[in-house]
Amino acid sequence: MSENRKQQLQVDALGVLSGIPAEKLADHLHQRWLSDECFYRLPAMILAHLYRVDESDGTLMSCCLMHLLSDFRARDSIRKTSPLMFRNSVKVLAEMFSVYRNFDAVVSECLNVPLFVSLQMLADKTASEKDIQVLAEILSSHGILLSTVKPKLCDDLVIQVRNHLCDSNFTSTTRRLLLKINDLWTYNWELDSAPECILSFYGKTSKEPEEVEPKPQKRFQYMEQESVV
Repeated sequence: MSENRKQQLQVDALGVLSGIPAEKLADHLHQRWLSDECFYRLPAMILAHLYRVDESDGTLMSCCLMHLLSDFRARDSIRKTSPLMFRNSVKVLAEMFSVYRNFDAVVSECLNVPLFVSLQMLADKTASEKDIQVLAEILSSHGILLSTVKPKLCDDLVIQVRNHLCDSNFTSTTRRLLLKINDLWTYNWELDSAPECILSFYGKTSKEPEEVEPKPQKRFQYMEQESVV
């Protein structure tokens, strides 16, 4: 399937969703984002699209906000019952925070505390390796935004990432991810501004290597001397 066809299908699907009552759609999204760890980006995409279609109707934004705050209030029981559901809720919270921040900075402020408290929970002493992975993924995707909103709290999260990198017996994949967060933080969340040696460590380069023109070979001309008899 071509990329254009995929994009068209996504647009068509979002168009169908616009006809579903906001409360019902929010309930369905909420159930899915708690249970499906691969679903976390879609609610934010749907919310952003439908809000652009009709900015006068903020019902879906209000309903989703209600679910986000409800999940936060029940965070301890959710984490105890299902660590997976808790991680999913934090991932969705981070994605949704970015959307609310773009469309309504005032409303997004009520998510500041829930987001940073939840991220701190992912980094605490009881955190599993999967918790730390999710924290690192969120920092990798939203580090610039988080450092803009609450720079001190974002720095604290990076310090905890450093501690886990040094003290925890994680797999090499996880440790590499944590190291990347430290490098992102060092270079203001723009890894492309890092030196070439750092970029090559992560398998990327900031620019194409310059082609070096081969030096022209020296051509020696030998003059035949005429022999004089």
